[in-house]
Amino acid sequence: MDEGQLQGLGITHVLNAAHGKKLYHVHTGPDYYNESGIIYHGVPALDMFTFKLDRYFDEACDFIGKAVGTKKTGKLNGKILVHCKEGVSRSASLVLAYLVRDQEMTLKDAVRLVRSKREISPNQGFLQQLIDYSYKLGRA
Repeated sequence: MDEGQLQGLGITHVLNAAHGKKLYHVHTGPDYYNESGIIYHGVPALDMFTFKLDRYFDEACDFIGKAVGTKKTGKLNGKILVHCKEGVSRSASLVLAYLVRDQEMTLKDAVRLVRSKREISPNQGFLQQLIDYSYKLGRA
């Protein structure tokens, strides 16, 4: 939430996987980042295994791809912060969906790559949705 720190890190885009005003959400939005010029997108996800995060996979992938590129478009000059409240389940799941869809990775390789950078722990429901998504994309 520190715009100065985000700008110092070169962040051009923020994907908030915990958008909202309720408990376990992070209350920011496009207006919050107006002065910094950071481009914002929010996903109102709950970290519950019954939450249908997969309905947001494509829009999150599109947003991430516009910031940093895809395997097809090549690397872009943006730098994105993808976050949620704790940073291990909702946000990680959206990054995994992006790696599977837009970087054309298998889910297993995507998990391995992300875990090589930081600990993640997508809940069981999100993992199943990611498995189903990777099968649908032919990257199981």
